[in-house]
Amino acid sequence: MISKNRKGLASKVFANREKAGNAEKYDITSYDEFGNIKYIEVKATTGDLNKKFRISENEVEFANNHKENYYLYRVYNLSMKNKTYNLEIIKGEINREKLEPTNYSLQIREV
Repeated sequence: MISKNRKGLASKVFANREKAGNAEKYDITSYDEFGNIKYIEVKATTGDLNKKFRISENEVEFANNHKENYYLYRVYNLSMKNKTYNLEIIKGEINREKLEPTNYSLQIREV
C-alpha cells in the first residue's frame, strides 16, 4: 500500500492473531489499492508448491463465503536457514473436490 501511495490503508493492515488470537478464520486483514478489504490466509511448507498442507473446515467455509475478497498466500520452498521462499497467490474459493479429510472427532460418553 505504501508503494501505491496509500499509507492510510497500510496502517490498517494487521495480523488477526494480534487482536483475536487464533480465533479468526484467516490470518491477515489487508486492503487493495482501492480500499477493498482482503482476507489473507497464509499456508507455508518447506516442500514444493504441490506439498499438502492443513486447512480447517472453518477456513474453507470462510474462503467460500468471501471468495471475492479471499486470498490464499501459498508460501513454499521455505528455508528459514537461507531466508528464501516462493509465493503463489490464489484468489477466490477453495475447491472442495481437492480436500482430503484428515481429522476425526470422538465423544467417549454421551452427555
